[in-house]
Amino acid sequence: MRADGPLKVLQVVTTLDRGGLETVLLNYFRNIDKNEIQFDFLKHRDHRGAFEDEIESLGGNVFSAPRANPFDPRYYSSLRHFFNRHGDYAIVHSHINCMSFLPLLAAQGSGVPIRIAHSHNTSQERDFRYPIKMACKKGIPLVATDLAACGRDAGLWLFGGRPFDVIPNAIDVESFRFDPGIAKETRARLGVSPETMLVGHVGRFNQQKNHLFLLEIFRHVVELYADAVLVLVGGGALEDGIRGRVASLGLSQNVIFTGPRSDVSRYYQAFDVFALPSLFEGLPTVLVEAQASGLPCLVSDTITDECDFGSVLVKRLSLEDSPRAWADELIRLGRKGRDRAKGVDLVRGGGYDIREQAVDLAEYYRGLVSLRAR
Repeated sequence: MRADGPLKVLQVVTTLDRGGLETVLLNYFRNIDKNEIQFDFLKHRDHRGAFEDEIESLGGNVFSAPRANPFDPRYYSSLRHFFNRHGDYAIVHSHINCMSFLPLLAAQGSGVPIRIAHSHNTSQERDFRYPIKMACKKGIPLVATDLAACGRDAGLWLFGGRPFDVIPNAIDVESFRFDPGIAKETRARLGVSPETMLVGHVGRFNQQKNHLFLLEIFRHVVELYADAVLVLVGGGALEDGIRGRVASLGLSQNVIFTGPRSDVSRYYQAFDVFALPSLFEGLPTVLVEAQASGLPCLVSDTITDECDFGSVLVKRLSLEDSPRAWADELIRLGRKGRDRAKGVDLVRGGGYDIREQAVDLAEYYRGLVSLRAR
């Protein structure tokens, strides 16, 4: 125990729902030494997230801010008020990519000594906020004292040629170890026979995840294997539209929507193959999880090769390739026998075991504090 109590770190996020970033932060919070490091969370949405009960049970506090908007004086006023009331954070660690400029600017104005901008992606959706986000991206070096990323490509995208530290999207690898008994139970719960080819996908329903292309791929799978099933794990703003597309393709009997799940590891056990045709990613935690379960994975070549772990389980195709080409490869991977129990060792050897990485993160934070104290 530190003489003056644990080092307090404020993690800045958009929401605390079940998503890749949020799962990574909870993985670290569960495993970090709380006598040394204490996390609090500042979210930018009003609704209560799925992880908030657990955060509070672990001793963390959850605070809310308005949506990050550089043109809204209420946003800055809210953050100034927050830091005036909670001025004992040694570190503010922001995970909202380009928009990290805004909370870190407020933290700078309030005298927070260590301000970390963390990149979790390699691109940005080109919606109406795109120019605003690009402007904020340029401002990050002016307000951040330190830069971090989930991987090489994510850091290069957000920070250009500036140096940054890599903090892996680590997982509890043992919880994803393949168990044929769990696979059988999960398939039975889904109403899927042991002989049926089960294609899995885990991710939010947003543009980045490219669900419409995934459905075109799966349509061709069903042409060859009429009883094939696609399981979509997750929730999100575009879910209703994806459900409508499933119906229009005549695939309602072949596609299962599970919603967000706290037991996602059980679904990986049941899948035969994992599909991730994303338009872009930082370093997808779901791909690490899938490999820990020993799953063959078919992914777009837009996804960084940092999480291939020797390319034993990961196969890449271009998004320019036809849906039929993707379907043929999915079928080939899904029908290929393999020893899935080796996935855990593969991921652990790649440096993604949360028990090891939580120790490293604590050392990283303490090192930043010690450096500032000199």
